[in-house]
Amino acid sequence: MKRRTGVILLAWICLLLSGCDFWMNGSYSSVTPNQGNTTPGNQQDEEIYSYRDLREAMENIVELGVQKVTFSASRFDAKTLESYMQRVTEHIITNNPVGNFAVEQIAYDVGSSGGRQAIGVNITYSRTKAEILGMPVVSDMDEAVAQIQNALASCEASLVMRVQAYEEMDIVQMVQSYGAQNPHICVEIPQVSVSTYPESGIDRVVELSFVYKNSREVLRSMQQTVQDSFAAAQKSLKDEDSTLVKVSKLYTYVMGRHENTMGTSITPAYSVLRYGVGDSKAFAEVFAALCRWVGLDCETITGTRNGEAWCWNAICIDGIYYYLDLVQCWKNQTYQLKTFDQMTGYVWDYSAYGEDGPPAGEQIPTEPTQETQNPEEETEGETLPQESISTEEEPTLPQESVPTEEEPTETPG
Repeated sequence: MKRRTGVILLAWICLLLSGCDFWMNGSYSSVTPNQGNTTPGNQQDEEIYSYRDLREAMENIVELGVQKVTFSASRFDAKTLESYMQRVTEHIITNNPVGNFAVEQIAYDVGSSGGRQAIGVNITYSRTKAEILGMPVVSDMDEAVAQIQNALASCEASLVMRVQAYEEMDIVQMVQSYGAQNPHICVEIPQVSVSTYPESGIDRVVELSFVYKNSREVLRSMQQTVQDSFAAAQKSLKDEDSTLVKVSKLYTYVMGRHENTMGTSITPAYSVLRYGVGDSKAFAEVFAALCRWVGLDCETITGTRNGEAWCWNAICIDGIYYYLDLVQCWKNQTYQLKTFDQMTGYVWDYSAYGEDGPPAGEQIPTEPTQETQNPEEETEGETLPQESISTEEEPTLPQESVPTEEEPTETPG
């Protein structure tokens, strides 16, 4: 009995001397805040000399998704280490971008390891290690916008990134504008929600979710169909064509292939080019995107026409902007580019363009034209020479099959 008691006491002393109080609670790995020349499997602990060392070491392990670690800190007593860890824990969860985004809880014990004063840390995460390590890190908002645009082009459902120099931006509006300007890329503009971690500060994790009504597979199929159509339109143009001829050909391509129907769709480019269905906004945005695709300077102008919400295009030809209302041209069966003075009944959106109006060079006066005439009462006035187009050169839309296993949620009609 005495022999058995002596063995137990000896084992207990060994445990105390070896600092096993941490190891009995789980499997911890050592961390070296200031790494020197070490090799895997033969890494030696380095002392934590200050609060700053401890904070930086904790930030490093959080950003790597590490769960359990021990720190050697023989220069400090238990009370000081306890105070340091309280401050560090609050800093990580409140101010560190990855900590605020991914850490659920930080538990720690102050004791000894190998006969030295040490801290054992156990971190619980609300995100997976793959999510933490997989997020892209960008330096500023320009790079952040590029990441968002790539996610939209790929029809991704979410995006998480770390922005090291975050600036306040209306990301939801940016997505809306990008989708409107690039309907061939963003075939459906998603609903967007944005969260930042933390809510203030220069360095933040930004989490976005994109909600679409169509599945990713259907959207990618639509996107390919639209881009094939753009490529076909571009192929119909010749290098020697003047800007005037190119604009005429593109107008015919968009408006001349279908018995067009006025309506709305959540996939405007696909609906316009595949079925000839759209409103003035859809036709104007698709035409502007197609013009820019082939290198022409064309913008979508938003405003009203005789009191009704309306969109049309401003196109630069030989340094001067002219106007084209695709829907009215189609209704009147007359393709016509107009100067500003001929745009009777049109008023641009002041909130979008200000009092100086949309881009139109010297054609824009300081005050908008009053809405005084109905479409049927418009006078033709002087028009630009409309160069004729050879019908044999008109391109046709590639006959791409629409996925049958999953139709778009909203079909044109």
